[in-house]
Amino acid sequence: MNLIENTIDTIQYLEINQNDTYENSLERLSSALGTKEILSGYCSKCSKDGNLTIEFGDTKCTMLRNEVTPILQDDGLVHKVQCQNKVGKIIKFRVINYDNNIFYLSRKSVVEEIRGQYNKTLQEGQLVKGIITNIDENIGCFVDIGGDYTAMLPKRYLEYVFVNNITDHVSVGEVIEAVIKEIDKKDNAINMITLSRIETLPPYEELISEFETGDIVIGTVNQITPKSIFAQLTKHLNITCKLSSNVRVIPGQKVRIKVKRTGNSIDKRLVGEIISVL
Repeated sequence: MNLIENTIDTIQYLEINQNDTYENSLERLSSALGTKEILSGYCSKCSKDGNLTIEFGDTKCTMLRNEVTPILQDDGLVHKVQCQNKVGKIIKFRVINYDNNIFYLSRKSVVEEIRGQYNKTLQEGQLVKGIITNIDENIGCFVDIGGDYTAMLPKRYLEYVFVNNITDHVSVGEVIEAVIKEIDKKDNAINMITLSRIETLPPYEELISEFETGDIVIGTVNQITPKSIFAQLTKHLNITCKLSSNVRVIPGQKVRIKVKRTGNSIDKRLVGEIISVL
């Protein structure tokens, strides 16, 4: 499966060396002014108005709020959260103006180019790389895949196992790989992208290969249904156990389990019996 690298991470751009002199950074900014050359700098501040301070070497530049992204709210402005989230990150930009000894930058055209390419090339089944920007324990993960597209990684597509707490498996700021499960388009443009990480995990057959019928193992109860108890054996693997009146358990409890069945070519589920609570 081929990995579609984030376009925003693979575009050729010029990044200033922090040891370069002020004169050198001014010269490089000036040469890029009004051209399509993409530079890169560090976002050190977002003002109360949503304007960004971008440091290129030891030169401080300004990116006005509505130059951060082409994505606007109903009021015609860029959402301030979009701007605030750029603080502490490397930002790619073009130099669009120089006024009163200040270089003014824009990220809009860079993002528009990426979104245009994504709209033409992204397909269901492709592997992408992204950064987790937010986690909702009830829904799933929000993943930045570039071009200011926030894809959704639903909880059910995160692991083979039942996921109780998402933060036990991934964290905000973590770079992950996932497969595009579904692309929803509106007016021939990408509206929503749904991801699945399960396809990037080790094959299920490989995960269960270390277990044999009769093994006694330790698991952690992570889900109880009217008919079954699911216990987690490894980061990616669950075992299904029948409810028993002899053993009472609660989620999070460690239990001793006897493996009853390791599955067959059709049903590869591990099935076990809870022997006791630890």
